[in-house]
Amino acid sequence: MELMTHQKQEISGPEHHKTALGELMLVRGPFGESTEIEVLRNDESLTNTSIYEIENTVTLNQSVSIQEIEEGIFYVPLHGDINIIRLAYYVDLLQSAKGVIFDSRYEDEGMAYLFMQHLFAEPIPSVDIRSPQNILPDQEGVDYKDLGWMIEPKEPTIQGEIVFLASNWGDPILRQIKDYQLGTIIGEQTAGQIGYQNRFLLFDGIYISFTAIKTKGLDGDQHHVHGVIPDILLEPTFEAIQQGRDLWIEEGVQFIKDNQ
Repeated sequence: MELMTHQKQEISGPEHHKTALGELMLVRGPFGESTEIEVLRNDESLTNTSIYEIENTVTLNQSVSIQEIEEGIFYVPLHGDINIIRLAYYVDLLQSAKGVIFDSRYEDEGMAYLFMQHLFAEPIPSVDIRSPQNILPDQEGVDYKDLGWMIEPKEPTIQGEIVFLASNWGDPILRQIKDYQLGTIIGEQTAGQIGYQNRFLLFDGIYISFTAIKTKGLDGDQHHVHGVIPDILLEPTFEAIQQGRDLWIEEGVQFIKDNQ
């Protein structure tokens, strides 16, 4: 926690944005080198060695796949080991489920969109993203180019109660889930990042980045920086982590049960 507090002091922006980048900075390092992560649990010290493999970050464990965690309730890790060739099989499995929990905390955006196409019956627009077209200096006469597109639905439609688990990431997909009421979002406020940014290096590894794209929700509210506020807010606790519990999944399962 002390290291995380220090990292956040080096970042500008709203608190939820600092948390998102702080978590990312904690796992960044030179490509190919290793890092040791020590976890204290029940007065016992657990050490894990991880390799920086992709874009200077520690690679996530992707061995998890779709599973039925309770009768009729399925868990779908969008970052996990999901074979795209078997997507039709997975959708058939999910279409008649009581409920489906999509874990977008470590989102694979491409996989998320593939499943999202089975959550609605009519075409919907993508997130409202617009690129500034600067012709005159000093921000005068700025126009915006629409970069959005239409997303087509696919059969079959998943009928059960839909839950998306949110952390600081996953903005594009969660913005649409929120705007078009395609499911209930549980977790933390997202960072308000779509992935487009202007960035330049100053010195000694210090860089400045700022929003490059104007992004709005369906109601016209600003999305960039503000992010998506979940329907049910959660925060991690030391007790749950020490006990090996996932509060997000627990809350998702309980929500589905309560809404049957």
